[in-house]
Amino acid sequence: MRLIRSLPLLLIAPFVAGCVSFSIFQGPETLEQGELTGGVAASFYSLPGDTAGDGQTGGPWPELGVRYGLGANLDLGVKFAGIPPFGTTYADLRWQITDAPVPVTAGLGGSYVSWDPGNETDTFSFSALYPSLAVGTDRLWVAGRGIIVSAGTTGDLFVAERLWGIVAGTSIGDRVRLLPELQVYFGENDPLVGLGLGLQFRIREPEG
Repeated sequence: MRLIRSLPLLLIAPFVAGCVSFSIFQGPETLEQGELTGGVAASFYSLPGDTAGDGQTGGPWPELGVRYGLGANLDLGVKFAGIPPFGTTYADLRWQITDAPVPVTAGLGGSYVSWDPGNETDTFSFSALYPSLAVGTDRLWVAGRGIIVSAGTTGDLFVAERLWGIVAGTSIGDRVRLLPELQVYFGENDPLVGLGLGLQFRIREPEG
């Protein structure tokens, strides 16, 4: 009975409680060594009918983060997505495999959040991995992305959920850039569709 009561919450929470990050807001070109950027963004989501009712929309779901160029075609990003106390801390490492004329970048991210509902109820925890592959230019790009969620409680209840999607974006501007983005994910329920807009700004120039 405990599993039956908890299972719906575990499956719904990644969609409506911001326990995973659906956005990217970054083209396939990695930052140069020593370059540091910051960003703010927000997204709206059309939630699957099976979990939130037909035609409902979630958002705006804000996020705040930074990205740093490590060199050797690598960069590292960290962000918080959501509205405290709900939300998730996310980090990812990206490697640019090819350069111009068509950059290709592989990435792997991870996120974690826990939630204590109180009333002597077990603490829920959510962790996720995000493999991705992005193709395009700094101005127009598309990425295939997976979200592999593990959800459990202090009572050892465990549920896994997998989503696979396509994220497409563009950029407008240079030192300060607007980043419109479309996110479409597929799982066992109806597709989840997101529309987002990011604002990215350079904090520090590349070394040299």
